[in-house]
Amino acid sequence: MLSWEDIIARVGNRVRPESRSKYFPRNPLRRALIARFFAAVGDELVGAPSGRELNSGSRAQEGAPTKLLDLGCGEGLVDLFLSERVPGLAITGVEPDEQALAVAAALNPQASYLAGDGRRLPFAADSFDALVCLEVMEHLTDYPALIREAARVTAGPCIFSVPAWPFYQGANFFAGHNWSRMGEHPGHVVSFTRGKLRRDLAAVFEKVEVRLAFPWLLARCEGKR
Repeated sequence: MLSWEDIIARVGNRVRPESRSKYFPRNPLRRALIARFFAAVGDELVGAPSGRELNSGSRAQEGAPTKLLDLGCGEGLVDLFLSERVPGLAITGVEPDEQALAVAAALNPQASYLAGDGRRLPFAADSFDALVCLEVMEHLTDYPALIREAARVTAGPCIFSVPAWPFYQGANFFAGHNWSRMGEHPGHVVSFTRGKLRRDLAAVFEKVEVRLAFPWLLARCEGKR
């Protein structure tokens, strides 16, 4: 079972300020939302029924992936959770920030990490049987290129998440964050509604399922067009 206190003690002082405020909030409600979100990502990865949240010590379900690409892995915090949720999962992470990669490698010594751009990946087609790309697309004006690359290198399901407009922005605003931007994070250049996310992903994938994991949208995509 994950212990956030242990994680903070090991790498907390090396985590980027943005990741620290996001993943290690003092507010217990925000901590609960993060834990719920991680569980929802795990459910989508192993194909659990929507809304069924198993704890991180649960056995992987039959048919769970074995070779995962984490596109925009940051400090590897999600990878730590997924490696416990899916024992034996081989994880490769790609991230442009080398400081974040150093933390990810310290947290997940069994995983492989490399610096790179998710829009230009150094992997052959269908190199992985699953992919997660969490909280990345909202930072990119040319995010469709990232979606296409994700589909190219993955033979199985691709899991994407983005802040859900207007829920994410509204929650930030009422919590007193980014008032001048109506709750929008200054690093976000694109906002996604459920419909917009589904349309953008459906241009590349045959099957797209989008659900709300408040305050994020979580999409599971399969089958390439």
